[in-house]
Amino acid sequence: MCRRRRRPIWIGGRNSVKRIDQYEARTLTATASTQTQLQIGFLDYWLTGIDITFFMSYSNSAAAAYQDPLPRSISSLVVQDGGRSYVSTTGALDLRGLYWMVRQRHQGRFRAPDYNASATAPVLPWNLPLVFSPEPNLYDEQVNWWDPRVGIQPSAGLTLAINWAANSVSGSGSTLQTGGKTYALLHYYGIIPEAGDPVPQFYPNWQFTQFTPTATSQGLQQVLPINPGPYYRRVHQMITKGAQNGSGGDIREDGWHASAGSLATNSCISEVGVVTSDKRLPIYQKTYAACRSSQTQFPGGDDNTYAVAYAAATAAYGASVLSVPYNVGVYHYDLAKFLKLGSTDDPVFGANSAGKTPTSLQLGYTVDNISNAFVTVGFEAYGKY
Repeated sequence: MCRRRRRPIWIGGRNSVKRIDQYEARTLTATASTQTQLQIGFLDYWLTGIDITFFMSYSNSAAAAYQDPLPRSISSLVVQDGGRSYVSTTGALDLRGLYWMVRQRHQGRFRAPDYNASATAPVLPWNLPLVFSPEPNLYDEQVNWWDPRVGIQPSAGLTLAINWAANSVSGSGSTLQTGGKTYALLHYYGIIPEAGDPVPQFYPNWQFTQFTPTATSQGLQQVLPINPGPYYRRVHQMITKGAQNGSGGDIREDGWHASAGSLATNSCISEVGVVTSDKRLPIYQKTYAACRSSQTQFPGGDDNTYAVAYAAATAAYGASVLSVPYNVGVYHYDLAKFLKLGSTDDPVFGANSAGKTPTSLQLGYTVDNISNAFVTVGFEAYGKY
């Protein structure tokens, strides 16, 4: 059985919305290269967030060989109801894109724990909060779990599915322990509007895709069109270079290589930005600048990739480093702040793309080397009921 605690929250100066804080007793247990799914259609309230805690257990006598080992161990996560997808990472290679999206939305918090290499397979708890509000942090830095403006409506067909990757994707010789040793726990947050109160008008439509450059270019000439339809609040991106064949060779990078000693030499993408239909470039940055500006509140790096790129250090993945200024290859754009919003746009939920063409707003890239260059793109978008 699930345990529920229902208590009121003050909205609009009066006690108008009951908020839900519900623990899910069932677990999503890991099986290598297999999907596990929960039917969560029993929820009788508007779902405003899901807090997922992964308990990851690895057996290995050496340090993690591959970058971002924990989110790399999960192929995809999907929250959907029939034909409507609320959260889907199926367009990306694994959960790294969603991981960095969550980190950037919460100003660097919720870092995955350091990989602990041990033959005794210790458990590593990793918290991944899916806060559906486009304003995920309150003024006092608490998590905005109960935003009455956005939510998933009650539906008997609502499911959450996790696809677990092969148990060796975290590193050479590293094995993700299954058989009940690795699993996910869920915590639901939601609201019950009182009689006469408005119900949420928006729902999350977070989708991921992967962009593969087809040619070298200058001046952001390689572009990824943004599909029209929803409201776009933020776009989160992760650039990697290296083969995506499970060998761990796809490493985050931001256009600088210490071995070359300069930008745009042996890198894959040195400039990033946004291109509009009239060819304006409202955002045009060096990749490393985009990464730095997106992580001003991050407490160091998840690993020493910065030192690898800028000082030719030996890579040591899965071990956080407080002395490095940021995580390379990770950045985002808050479109509600960058773009001039029109009468049909929303200052909270972002640019309304309904009725637009795919070329109205595009992500642009200056590509120096297309060999094994990939961009994982997470669209923090919202649909309207």
